[in-house]
Parts: sequence; C-alpha cells; structure tokens
Amino acid sequence: MRKSTQGPTIHKFGGASLADGRALAHALTLVESAPAPVVVVVSAFAGVTDALLALGRSLTREGDAPAREGARRLRDRYRAAARSVLRRAPARSRVLEEIDGEFAEVEALARAPRFLRELSPSGVDQILVRGEQLAARIFAAGLSERGIPSEYVDAVGMIATDGRAGQAFPDLLATDRNVRGRIQPVLKAGRTPVVPGFAGTGPDGRAVTLGRGGSDLTATLLGRALAARAVMLWKDVPGFLTADPGEVPDARVIPQLNVREAAELAYYGARVLQPRALIPLAGRRVPVFVRPFSDPGRLGTEISRRRTLAGYPVKAISAMPGQALVTVAGNGMLGVPGIAARTFGALHQESISVSLISQASSEHSICLSVPSDHAELARESLRSAFSGELERGELDGVEVSPNLATISVVGLGMAGTPGIASRVFAPLARAGINVVAIAQGSSELNISFVVSAAQAGEAQRRIHEAFQLAKIGGGAAEERARADVALLGFGQVGRTLAKLLVARGQRVRLVAVIDRGGLREAVEGNGRRLRFEATVGAGLPILDTYRKLIDSGDRVLKIEGCLSGTLGFLLTEVERGRKFSETLRIAVRRGYAEPDPREDLSGADVGRKALILGRLLGFAGEPEAVSVENLVAGRARRIPLERFLSQLESLDAAWERRVAAARSRKTVLRYVASVTRRRIRVGLIEVAPGEPFGSLAGTDNQVAFTTARYRSNPLIIQGPGAGLEVTAGGIFNDIATLAGR
Repeated sequence: MRKSTQGPTIHKFGGASLADGRALAHALTLVESAPAPVVVVVSAFAGVTDALLALGRSLTREGDAPAREGARRLRDRYRAAARSVLRRAPARSRVLEEIDGEFAEVEALARAPRFLRELSPSGVDQILVRGEQLAARIFAAGLSERGIPSEYVDAVGMIATDGRAGQAFPDLLATDRNVRGRIQPVLKAGRTPVVPGFAGTGPDGRAVTLGRGGSDLTATLLGRALAARAVMLWKDVPGFLTADPGEVPDARVIPQLNVREAAELAYYGARVLQPRALIPLAGRRVPVFVRPFSDPGRLGTEISRRRTLAGYPVKAISAMPGQALVTVAGNGMLGVPGIAARTFGALHQESISVSLISQASSEHSICLSVPSDHAELARESLRSAFSGELERGELDGVEVSPNLATISVVGLGMAGTPGIASRVFAPLARAGINVVAIAQGSSELNISFVVSAAQAGEAQRRIHEAFQLAKIGGGAAEERARADVALLGFGQVGRTLAKLLVARGQRVRLVAVIDRGGLREAVEGNGRRLRFEATVGAGLPILDTYRKLIDSGDRVLKIEGCLSGTLGFLLTEVERGRKFSETLRIAVRRGYAEPDPREDLSGADVGRKALILGRLLGFAGEPEAVSVENLVAGRARRIPLERFLSQLESLDAAWERRVAAARSRKTVLRYVASVTRRRIRVGLIEVAPGEPFGSLAGTDNQVAFTTARYRSNPLIIQGPGAGLEVTAGGIFNDIATLAGR
C-alpha cells in the first residue's frame, strides 16, 4: 500500500463480499492496493449469522447432536477459508487453533445440562459476535501474509452502546474516545487495524450486537472517531439506484446523494444500507461510498453533505411492497386531543412499524401503512385502544386495506421547485393508477403515496420516465440489451459459471438452470441458439476452428488431441519426478480434477470429447464403440473414494516404471484422443519430445487437425485446458457471443 499522511480510509466488507475463499482473497487484494492508512471492518461470512442463530435455537429446543453438527459445519467453513488465504504454517496454525477454540466452547455448551442452555437475548449475542470476530482474525492474518502488517482489534470493549441485546445503539462520545485510544496507536505503528463489525459492548461489559446493518454502523462509527478520508462500503450492488431495476429496466446508478436523501431512500425500501448507519456522521465531513465488490472499477454512489445533480430535483424512487393501510375514522375524532398519540402508542406496544401517516385537516380520519403481516394485529390493538369510542359510536371503526405498496419519491431539489407534485401524480392519472393515500413532509424532501401492489411497478416506471432519471450519469444498473441464459448442468463448472454471470455478466441474465433431460429441439423450435464451444477443450476455439476450416472449403481427415488438462498435468508432473499420489492430490486441490479423480483417470471425459469431434467428422458409432483406456485398475474403480485416496501411494511405483520405460526410449507419455470418421481411440501413447503433444506441459491442451490442406503439417491449437475458471471462461465467451449478436 502507498503511504499517506491523511486520515485513514475505512473499508468495510459485508457477508456477501466474503462468501468463500475466492471472495476473501479479492477483498484482501482491494485492501492491499488501497492507499494507506486503512482500517478494515469485517462482517461474518455470508449466511453465518443465520446459521449461528439456528445453532442457538438448536441448543435450547433440540437435542445435543444438531447443535454439535451445526458448530462442526461452521468450524469447517471457517477452517477452509483460513486455509484458502493462509499458506504459511505458523499463522495458519494459530488461526486454526483460534477457530477450534471458539467452536469448542459452543460444542461444550451443547453437552451441558438443558437448564444451562437456556439462552437469553444477551446469550444469543455472545454466540453471534463470534462470526465477525473469527472472520476479522482470518482477514488480519491474510493481510499480514501478504506483507501488510495488520492487527486484530476487537470491537467488544471499544464500541460503547446502551446494551440492548440484538439492537444496541452506540454511545457516540464514549465510542469516539475508545476508538481513538485503541486504533490510533495501531495506525501510528504502521499497522492496519482489522475490526469485527456488528459487535459492541453494553454498560455491563458484555458483548452485544448492533442489529441489522450493524457492520455498516461500525464502519461509520470508526469513520467519525478517526476523521476518516472516506468510508468504503463494499456491497453486492453497484450503488444506490434511481429505482429497482427489477421493476424499472432503465434504472441508473446515482453517482452522488446527500446524506438526507440516502437516509430517506434507505428507510423506504432501498436495502443498500440501514438509515441508522448514517447517524454517526451527522455534522461530520466524512463521505461514504457504496461500491460494487465484484466490479471495483466502478465508482458506485458517494453519500456526503454535498448537493449535486441540480438538474434532477428528484433523484430516486423507492418502494416498500407488502403493505396494508389501516384507517381509524369517525366524527368522534374531531378536535379531540391525543387521538394520534393513542393510535401510535397502541402500535408501539405491539412493536409495529409505520411507514406512512396521512391525516385530513378535518381530523375525521387518520390512516397509516404497516407491513401486511402485522395488519390484523394492528387492527386488534387499535380496536382495544379505542374500545370505548367504538362502543359509543364516536368512531366508525378500524379498517384494513391489504395488498398495497408504499412508493417514495426522493430528492433535495424538490424543495422550492414548483410543479413537482403534478409531475409525480399526472403520469399516474394518465396510466389509470389510483392513489390510496399521500404523505409529504414540510421539508419537501420526500413525497410518499400508497397504491395497489399490482400497480406499484407501473407507477415507478411512469415517475422514472417523467423525471428522466434514465439520463442520470452514474451508469446503468445493468445493460438493457442482454441475453437470457439457460445453464445446462450444475456441477462444479456450472456453479462457477453461475458466479461469473452474477458478478460480471452485464449483458447476460441467468434465467434457468437445467441438469436433467434434453433441450435442443425446444431451443431451436423457438428460434433460439445454442453455443457449446467449451464442451471440448475448455476455452480453446476447437469447434470454431473446425467450422472455419469447413467454411473455407477444406476437408478434415483426422483430429488428434490431448483433451484433458488434468491428465496432462498429471503426466508432465510425474515426468519431472513428482510422485503420482502427490500430483493427483494437488490436481484435486487446485480444481483441475473432479472431487473423485477416478472420473478423470477413467478417460471417460476425453472419450466424450472425442465422440463430439467424431460426430463432426461423421462417426456413426455408439458411445460404446469408442475405445477408451482406463488408467484405474479394475478393483480400484469400485472401492469407496476415501479408501482409493488413502491407497494412492501404492500406485507410485507402477507409474515410476511407466515413465522410466518411456524415457529409456527417449519418449514421453501422453493421453491422446485419435478421431477419424471410422474409428475413435483414446489412451496412453508415447511421443518424441519434438513431435506434436511432446512439448506439452501442465494443464495445457493441444489439438492437431489433419486436413486436405494441412495433410503433411497439421494445424495445431494449444492453450489452457483445465481449471474451473478456464472452463467457465470458455462458456462465458459463448454467452458473450450470443449477447453481442
């Protein structure tokens, strides 16, 4: 990292940014390349908090076994993450011991008598904070291994709160003092502090959690206390958007929002961050940036005190679906003090959140929107609160209108700009959309209204168009011209491809996954296209080359190839003197081989690829007609995988003899598919180092086309042929080709 004399930048990584070892490595790289000084805030890995909650429930409601099994699964996940980023034995061993120690405490609790396992909300918090703490320890060790001195700094004992379990709120002044006293010495020593998010300390010194969005809140608390240059919130979204792209296809990323605008949008359904995460920065000049983790080159959205985009009085539209409108009406409300207070007091007692309030100046009625699943509870609580008025006929009743959505139009530029309301509601009237209720604050920062859920999408699209929000220059949420992708097969490669599509597929959309049955006739019958280049040779243009040879008038006589990067890696490593058993385990660990490497050693995969090539040449035989040499002895094909892997060393001597025999003849071993129109053979052959296939090394594939034009000197294609990224990348090229046409 480049050094700087300015205040630190806070980098916060959420659970979605720490889904697996690859994501963790990406996060470490982002910190590694950031200008120093840096402070890192880390959430628990994706899904861990929910898993810990489930583990806590199993401790109190179920038997010992589910709790221990849940702890074991989580421990193994953290251990796998640690191993993926920590290669040096001392650091790895230390972190693994810390992981084992944390989960050993949970497992010990599972063995305790039932009465000792009754977890209070505070007890649940003691379990939940471990998810962030362990993730931060792994992250700190990962930075140190990359040459960035770092130090784990626990939030427990530093983030002071009111102590409410599960929803603690920070004591800002005490936290300021604690953070400066703990973090600044670490920064002055040239180290990068790594802090677990979501956690804090109650007045009694016990750990508590900060509730939803707690890690974002941790980041802004540190930004406040340390007068940070910026707070970077790395998310699985491109930033704040002008609207939900699922409802408004031309939604755009908003390049800059005022803090007040961001808070409004966050409250009204834009689930990018929780509004309270912005509270610590009130009155502070610390900008917050919401950045896309999968595409760090994009700037995302800046949240600051600035006011920009003067030409856009409205910056965004957000929606809260699943709402119901509760109305209290009657002449008995006219001029009676305390009606509103009693209304909201009754809802407060039931912990029912209200998203919109509307009251006519006549005071004849008051209506408010609540989540649909709380509507009946709200009705009953209000009937109870006003039972006397209802009995005397002073109130007409408490009515509930279900299946609604609350839509909010937000922008600081709305204040003082004439005609905003008409620009909001005129398009709705033209579209025949009925507005059930309206609310607007005196600040004119937000106009909110309620419509039927069925019309909510159309309402958003109409307003988005009326204010021309598609022209905001922060970049599209997604490209409008895109291809829909149906993924055939969902094994290791398919799952890796799906992640690529989600992370980088700006012109494509994954719409279906199919892992059984056929589809080609249905695709062609509906005017769609199939691409299958990566079925042979991963990302190499083998089928494309064949098509171009044929299109040019050439005639392909024979195709030969080393089509297994796994077997290529195995053979070339054994030639160099590495043990067969060691090489095979490395191939599995790196993702070159299948989890059961016998699938590669059987030659079945190469046989399948050879048959695909054979069909191009006119081979009419059934798959059984393909001669495939299996490199696994008969008995070893049938034993359990664990047993096969445990006996790999017994195969080393035979492979050493094979390699030595070939070397004595000045040849090397290669696993080659030979394909003609009449015959397909797949198996080990010996070739001279100077011949085709003889110079191959590692996971490279090589294919030789013997044609009428290239008869004496075959056309050679060579390149990487194994690994999940390579194969998924080849498929991605097919998809990009479809999307570009």
